[in-house]
Amino acid sequence: MAEAILERIPAEKRWEMAAQSFANGCMGYIQVLLGMIGKEKLAKIESKMWSEGMRMSFQTFIKELNMPIEDAVDAANLMGVFAFLSLGPDCKMERVEESRNRVVDRYLNCPWWESAKQFGIAAQY
Repeated sequence: MAEAILERIPAEKRWEMAAQSFANGCMGYIQVLLGMIGKEKLAKIESKMWSEGMRMSFQTFIKELNMPIEDAVDAANLMGVFAFLSLGPDCKMERVEESRNRVVDRYLNCPWWESAKQFGIAAQY
């Protein structure tokens, strides 16, 4: 039954909906934690949580794509693809600075930030 419904939804729309659902789920957790422990403690928890989770995910991603990382440009390009796939099709970035040792990318649109605004926690977060 669920498969028949899913087949009626275009792949691009499914991807958009999945990314939005994931962002909203995480923002729900963040909203509750902000209220319970405050911004400072939340920042410490998120730093540890996301760095470990992303480290593991990024290693798997690198292995699956079989792409070597030789410099900051390679790492940033792969991270950009990873961010796009994780955040969904509304994720928009631009490259501000690029050298072998340093890359600066700017997010022009972040679905997570949009979700934080919808939850009313962007100013606190």
